[in-house]
Amino acid sequence: YRNINKLHGGSYLEFYKKDLKVNKYFNFPDKVTYFRDYKKTVDDFYEIFKTVIKGQIDSTSLNVGSTLSGGLDSSSISLIVDKYKRDRFHTYSVLFNGLNKKDFLLTDEKKYIDEVLKNINSKHSFINLHLKKDGPIIDLERKYSEFQFPFLIINGYIHQSLYEKCNEEGVNFLFDGLFGDEIISHGTYRLGELVRSGRFIKFLLEVWHLKKNNVIQSIKSPIKIYLLSPLKTKINNFFIFDSSRKIKNNKYEDLSNILNKQHKFEKIIKEYKYSLKRDFISEHKEQIYFYKSGIIEHSLEQLDFMATRLNVEPIYPFLDKRIVSFCMRVPTKFKLNNGVTRLYFRESMKEIFPKKIYERQTKSNISPFTKYDINNRFVKKLNHIEKSDGLVSEMVDFEEIKNKKTGSGQLSSFNIISLHLWLEAVFKQSK
Repeated sequence: YRNINKLHGGSYLEFYKKDLKVNKYFNFPDKVTYFRDYKKTVDDFYEIFKTVIKGQIDSTSLNVGSTLSGGLDSSSISLIVDKYKRDRFHTYSVLFNGLNKKDFLLTDEKKYIDEVLKNINSKHSFINLHLKKDGPIIDLERKYSEFQFPFLIINGYIHQSLYEKCNEEGVNFLFDGLFGDEIISHGTYRLGELVRSGRFIKFLLEVWHLKKNNVIQSIKSPIKIYLLSPLKTKINNFFIFDSSRKIKNNKYEDLSNILNKQHKFEKIIKEYKYSLKRDFISEHKEQIYFYKSGIIEHSLEQLDFMATRLNVEPIYPFLDKRIVSFCMRVPTKFKLNNGVTRLYFRESMKEIFPKKIYERQTKSNISPFTKYDINNRFVKKLNHIEKSDGLVSEMVDFEEIKNKKTGSGQLSSFNIISLHLWLEAVFKQSK
């Protein structure tokens, strides 16, 4: 990939004679003026959301489908697509089979899906995945010869099943609620803003309401993250007079120790560690950091590669720049209040949401599938890579990565295996 450049999001190429220029058609503002009128914010969002989806439907020429997981994002899209569709459209839900009863209940969203289906006229399909036949690693091994790059979306096997079903049923355009969580925002950055402004009682009440609504499992974690850790850092820095030595909060888990110390990764590790340590200033700053991180465009590139091979074009309403720009101007107090997350979004959809969807605070948990892969495939695959003589086996401290079986450790294991499979495929093709 040397001397091959990528056109980043919000940019376009302009050719004139022999000159090539990259221009921006969309920039994220350094500062925003927040909305002040809650009711107007709610009403305006609904109108913009409807306008965006209607325009996206009008731009399609063939059969249209929509994902329907039972969550707020996919439900809102499906309900509005139903209002403006030209013909009966298709909806798709994924069921996770083969789990024990406890784990199945964590993934089961059928009661929410059925509530939405009562309110729309769609041809619905349930896609059945099975624990022993589907999952992150088994899907990588099954389809890796198709990919031209390391595939780094751990839930890609779910998207693949959706695209395959669309292709089977002749659906060419699929509405997807991807990145709704990040664009709409659950409003949890409000906790950091409350602490930063010294409103500690309001912060503790908000945490208590979140626990009461089952949004969080424990009140200890947010208190540690938003209150105790920053307080400890401030106390430590009070006694450090050299500003270059002052400590910053480490917001994310440090995974640099999974790299083999015998390799020359000093520069990479230093840059990585620095990126982890950012003091919280505002939700706006965090959003800008996320949008510019490349996560969105990287995900879209990989999903587009999967979808277009099956003649499916995904449509992502939440990534429309009108919605992104609007949501960046919504203050956190309109997003989280008394433990109710995504408040303005819920209210904007209140008239069309079934009651169960409007009132739900929890999300489905599909981690049992990933956990099964970790226990039955990840470790075996990592052992195989460790014993091989490839590049990955030289770069990774395998004992360290095997000890990280949750959260970021899962993703790191998946990425390591994906990189190894990709390099194997590249070397085979070059022979």
